[in-house]
Amino acid sequence: MTRARRLLVAWMVVIAVIVVAAYLGLFASQAPAARNGDHRIEAEKVHATMPSAQDQGVALVRQVIEKVKAHDLSVLDPELPTSKRRPRPLSREVIAKLRLPGNRPVSPSLAEWLAFDASFLGWFADLDHPVLQEMNVGAGALAAFRGSYTEHAAYFNGLTKGALPSLCLPLPFGDQSRRLLYFSAPDALGEYPVLVIDVDDQPYVALEYPGIDVYLAAHAGIIAPPEGVDDPRFRQRMTHHLRNTLGRDVLTLGDEGFPVDPAKVPPVPSLPAPGEPVPKGYRVREAINPFTKERVRMLLPIDERYEDDGGAGP
Repeated sequence: MTRARRLLVAWMVVIAVIVVAAYLGLFASQAPAARNGDHRIEAEKVHATMPSAQDQGVALVRQVIEKVKAHDLSVLDPELPTSKRRPRPLSREVIAKLRLPGNRPVSPSLAEWLAFDASFLGWFADLDHPVLQEMNVGAGALAAFRGSYTEHAAYFNGLTKGALPSLCLPLPFGDQSRRLLYFSAPDALGEYPVLVIDVDDQPYVALEYPGIDVYLAAHAGIIAPPEGVDDPRFRQRMTHHLRNTLGRDVLTLGDEGFPVDPAKVPPVPSLPAPGEPVPKGYRVREAINPFTKERVRMLLPIDERYEDDGGAGP
C-alpha cells in the first residue's frame, strides 16, 4: 500500500471515529431527559394534544376516568385521604333527573364524570339522595373558601347583581385562589365554564377553564392547563364563555365601582334568628354545607330572575 493510500485510510478512520463519537454524545445528552421525564419535553407533548373538539368534552373525561381506574382518585389529589380514594358513582337514571342550580341541565362531561364518581367534587351530602345546593357567586365564594379568608370572600357579593348574576357550585383545590363551576350559557359542547376567584392582594375573578372536562384533565395530569383565553386548543370555547361571563380576561374588584376596601364592601344584614323578620331584599335558606356536611342557615339576596317564573333562586 502506497504512503498516500495509507494516509487516506487513516483520515477515513479518524472521520468515522469523530462521527460515531458525536452521535453517541448526542444520544447520551438526550437519554437522561427521556429517562427523567424532562418537563419541557412533556409540556410540548401535552400541548400537542387536543387539536380539535373531538378530543374534548366527554372523550377527555373518559381519559381521566381510565387513569383513575388504573390508580384511584388520588390521581386528582395526592393528599386525598385513603378512605375517600374509591370512586362512588351515581346511576345514569339519577343523573338524568338531576338539575343544576338555576334549573340548568347537567353537561355531557359532568354527566359522564358523575356516572363514574360523585364524591370527589364534594357537592352531595348524601349520594343516596343527591341534591345540589343553589348558590350565587357570593355564596359560592364563601363555600369555596371553606372558612378560610371568609372576610375576603365577602368581596364577591357585589358581583351577583351585576357582572356575574348566574348561579354556581364550588370546586376542590386552592388556597387563596379557588374555583367555581359557573352556570352561564353552555358552549358548543354543552359545557359550563370554570372561574377562578382570588383574594391574594387585590381580589379578582377570571375565566380559567372552558369546562369541567378540561379542569379534571388538567388536575389528572393528562393535559396542561389553559394558557389564557387565546390558548389555541380552547380558543373557541374560551371566547364563547368570555362573552357570556366577564367580557374581559380578568375582572379586578375595584374596576368599575367594585370595591376592594373591606370597609366599602356593601354591608350584608345579620342573619335573623328563627321567627324574626327577614331583611327586605333577602331570604333565609337552610342547606347542607357540601364540604363540612353541617346544616347551615344562610341569608341570601333575592334574585328576581327566578322570582318571576317560579324557578329556584339562590
